[in-house]
Amino acid sequence: MHALTTALPKQLTDWHEGRAAVRMLVAALAAYLCTAMIHLPGPYSAVITTLIVARPHSGGVLRASFERLTATILGAGVASLATFGRLLHAPELLLIAIALAPLALIAAHNSAYRTAMIAAIIVLSAPATGGAPLYVAGVRMLGVSLGAAIGALVSVTILPSSREVAVARMAAKLVEEFAGLLRNAIDPAAGDAKSRDRFEYRVRQSLRELGLLIRDRPDALPAKGPAAAIVKFTVQMHADIAFLKRELQAHGPQTSDAPASDAPTPVMPPLEDFAQAFAATVTQVAAMARGRSGPPDITELREKCGQAAQSLSQEYPHSEGARLMLRRLVEDLAALIRSIGRARAGATPEA
Repeated sequence: MHALTTALPKQLTDWHEGRAAVRMLVAALAAYLCTAMIHLPGPYSAVITTLIVARPHSGGVLRASFERLTATILGAGVASLATFGRLLHAPELLLIAIALAPLALIAAHNSAYRTAMIAAIIVLSAPATGGAPLYVAGVRMLGVSLGAAIGALVSVTILPSSREVAVARMAAKLVEEFAGLLRNAIDPAAGDAKSRDRFEYRVRQSLRELGLLIRDRPDALPAKGPAAAIVKFTVQMHADIAFLKRELQAHGPQTSDAPASDAPTPVMPPLEDFAQAFAATVTQVAAMARGRSGPPDITELREKCGQAAQSLSQEYPHSEGARLMLRRLVEDLAALIRSIGRARAGATPEA
């Protein structure tokens, strides 16, 4: 399997969106085929429910999928009970209120049950011309329940990937971008301001997406373990670079106290050497996170960091903050490497 991963192009092995697309497509087709095979009316209700329940990412999938399955069946059941009101010719507006009021309270208390309201509306939307109200509601509830079960089953069986592997691969893309962030921090003349802002905004967006991978839902607490450690040290490296940039602007080569000149301030050679060593190291770390190599040796990076810190100390005595951020960046990178190693060693699909 490792040889196959190495042989495949980088774009294919990192295409986690492709796995999600395959899961969603298989779930939708399976739901339609199952309802067609048993001649269940309204097959699209099962397909819609399947797409609601199926998880686009398989991290924490078993628990989250069964939460959605339970919520969907709960919503369908409550809506089926509400259809008794049609026997009494109750207004549809009243039926919707009766069905959604308790589900709204449940969803407000626990967002994992927000799919219950969608399932209830799917059941209530069944056409009255299909037969007796209870029969129509029962058939629609069966379709919704079948779709929910198929969605949960596909999520845990089709192209599953562990949370640790998904987090490590996304972190690989981010640490490669950190080389550009460090370049922007030490060299203000690198590119134009607008392109730098767009680049840094894109990195921040990716960090937010990375953080969501260790949560089963946006309002849930982050999971613990190697995946959470990868996210922690990746975020800390981003913060280290951001603070390094500020310190260099305040007390380093980019300080406003430096002599004014039309020419851009040249990057100190030791800082340039450190940036190059950092770029080479994060490339190796990204390869490690993708499962293509072992942990890199960062001895040279530590040496370049020491030389850069010493040069800053000699040239800019008040640059203690910048020197601290350089050392913290290297230490957080070392911690990230250890976390990726633990994630790769013990990665198993989460139940």
